Amino acid sequence: MFGVYGVVSYSVRQRTVEIGMRMALGATHGNVFSMVVGSGLKLAAIGVVAGGVAALAWRATLMSPLTAIRNRL
Repeated sequence: MFGVYGVVSYSVRQRTVEIGMRMALGATHGNVFSMVVGSGLKLAAIGVVAGGVAALAWRATLMSPLTAIRNRL
């Protein structure tokens, strides 16, 4: 969660001018909020998918030596 917060915070800081322009052109606070939260959720979803794929790959790699140890006992 701290990583997602850091990335979203950095992203918002980089997009401050864009957010200001949107507000000046009539965007509501809700629109800007949903834009920021949407980008955070997108990053979180990418992280969950990447973590799941990595966990499945590591599971196959780690189960082989553990199974060999269990069979010896």
